[in-house]
Amino acid sequence: MEFDETIERLRRWNFWKIAELGDGKTYITSFCNATAEEILHKRNKYPVKWYYTVGDSLQNALASGEWKSEFPIYGKAFSHLLFDCRWKPENVSELMDQLLQCIAIGMTEQEYSDWISNFFKDNGISLTKRMNKLFRELRNDFPSAVLKGYTWGEYEKNRKDGFHQLTLFEEELPFQ
Repeated sequence: MEFDETIERLRRWNFWKIAELGDGKTYITSFCNATAEEILHKRNKYPVKWYYTVGDSLQNALASGEWKSEFPIYGKAFSHLLFDCRWKPENVSELMDQLLQCIAIGMTEQEYSDWISNFFKDNGISLTKRMNKLFRELRNDFPSAVLKGYTWGEYEKNRKDGFHQLTLFEEELPFQ
């Protein structure tokens, strides 16, 4: 019942859609079918054991369509491009949407960095150190669909291969 109510609230914002993918299963997703398939494929490369638990605050923000307020780095990057760099709001929105897509589909840090560099080069825009820093923070602090809602910063800090091993998840790591 709670699931149905949540889906109905999110449906009003056109946030979810039903995806029929090649594996014969039906998925509820906010991504197009091709992106959803890519995400599911990359989850094999990044085996996260369980989904990130979304708190009440984020659930309410998602349901109301105001999810951006729950991620300060999104607002920080958006504001920098809009006010400091004087970009048009629609251009900032488009770039931010594309960056979130890159994060969601599991681009490696190098792929993400290369995508940004190429985007700026192709559009004749100077990529500043401040922008690079903000975009790196965005990748590290924004949830990824490939990581089932965890962030790349969390994943890379807690990998079992000894790289940046921290104790964010002391009892049982979700990344194994």
